[in-house]
This record gives sequence, structure tokens and C-alpha cells, in this order.
Amino acid sequence: MQMEDSCYSQIEQKHEKHIVIPDLHGESQLLEQVIDKYHDDETGFVFLGDVIDQKGVADKHNNSNLTISHIRDLGEIAIMTMANHEFVMQGSFFAKDQEIQDQYTEYWSMISENSFEAYDLHPEIRNDHEAMGILKLTMEELGHLAVLRSTTMYYETDLFIATHAGLDPKAPWELQRESLDILAAELREDSFPYYGGDKPLPSQIFSIHNAMGTAKVKGTDKITLSGHAHYLTPSSKRFVRLDTPTSPERILHDGKRVRLASQVNHPASHDLHIWKDWDQEIDIIPNPSRIQREPQIKTA
Repeated sequence: MQMEDSCYSQIEQKHEKHIVIPDLHGESQLLEQVIDKYHDDETGFVFLGDVIDQKGVADKHNNSNLTISHIRDLGEIAIMTMANHEFVMQGSFFAKDQEIQDQYTEYWSMISENSFEAYDLHPEIRNDHEAMGILKLTMEELGHLAVLRSTTMYYETDLFIATHAGLDPKAPWELQRESLDILAAELREDSFPYYGGDKPLPSQIFSIHNAMGTAKVKGTDKITLSGHAHYLTPSSKRFVRLDTPTSPERILHDGKRVRLASQVNHPASHDLHIWKDWDQEIDIIPNPSRIQREPQIKTA
């Protein structure tokens, strides 16, 4: 990963081939399978973020602590784009405006699951600043904060553009890239945007519309990749109200748009979908949590 003194900066392409890995949410055993299968010094590992906040069941063998440790240990071949869960966590840690930091801390207490337990921390009040301070110190000592501070707003190669929630299909990529570069400069000064204010949070990091939509992105002929949307054909009233066109297909527009995220946590325990740029195909990594729970067929 990049060193913290260049945090949030754009990362230049260093690898000829890449795999792109969507939201893991603490499922370290899934990442271990990817590393076993694809790790070499020539392949860049592009993480679309949301590696923290494991939902459902966590244990000492499968948690966000181990997930970030694996990413840290990959070193320079690991690249991670900023995602909404890491954005909120870092706002609660680093926002220099106290009111804004309080907002992020309050929201963090609503979305966080198993993050304290993954580090063997059990504070009684999760939105308490002291508890967050303990988590921050623990993650800093393990080198995990350096990983999070090394995230980039986007990763662009000769072939593709990767962001957590996907690009806004209504805006040219050139303008979106400019706004993300400005955001990166602001975050380097710990100037986090007001959470819930009149100015919307960056759609490439937070927008479910971007992630679930099916339109082709304007202003670029490159392949665009996203995670964030765990269900591509949602049925809940909340998503119906969004009036967002959806499709069950992960690859759209002759391969120009790729949507990767799945609900990998328990109880859904879906498989992990990763994308390879050398053949532009999706590889499916079986979820060990699902396999372990499937009934065993008895043989005579």
C-alpha cells in the first residue's frame, strides 16, 4: 500500500494485469482464497472498499481485523478505492471539525457491527469518543490505519476505471475525476464534508443509484467497475422508491459496465465475484460460510 504521507492520492498504474475485488465486509476467509489463487508480484489487487463492518457471524478465524491484515501484507500490489464504510470510520477518527467528527461518530455507531469484537475490544458504549479512540489506537498499532489512509478515490488504468459505488452515468468522467481529485486534497487536510448537509456526499462512494443503475457512463470508453450494491434486483420498498433501473446481469453494455458486489455475509453468504482485466471475465470464489452450512449428502 502507499505510505500515509501520500494518503488519498491518485495511484498511477504499475501493473499490467489486475484483479478487482468488491465488498468483503470482513470475510477474511474469502480473501484468503483469492490470495491463494492469484497472488504473484505481477498482479495488482484492486479492492473496491468496504472491507470493514462484518455483518452476521464473526469469529477469530474470519473477521475485518484479519481482512485488513491480509491487505496490509500484500504491500505495493494492493490498491483500495475509498468506500462509504471506510469513509465514515475515517471521518469519526480524523475530521478536524469537531461537530462534523461527532456526526460521523454517531452514524458509525448505527452501521458498525463486529468491528470492535474483531479487535477483541468490547466497549459498553460504541458511539463514545473514548471507545472510538481505543479502536483507532489499536488499528494504528497494527498498521491498519495506514491501509485505510492509503485509499484512493478511484483507480484508473489503460483499460478500466474502478470506484466503490460506480460512476454517475449522467456526468462526463472528466468532471467526475476532477471532483474526486478535489475531494482527495480536502481529505488530506482532514477536511471531511458535512454529513447529511445540503451538499451531497460523493456519489462514486455513496450512491446506490450509481451502483444499481444500468446506463452506460458518459465521457469514457473504458470499462467501469463498482461494488456497493449487494442486490442487483432488490424487492424491498426502499429500493423500489429509488426508481433505479436494475438488472440481474453483472456485465452490461458489451462488457463496458461491471457490477460485482454480493451479500457475502451471513446469513446470505453469497459467493464472491471478482473481475480479471486480462480476459475481462468474472471469477466466482465459493463462500466457505455457505459451504460449511450446506447439508452433507449421505452415501451408502
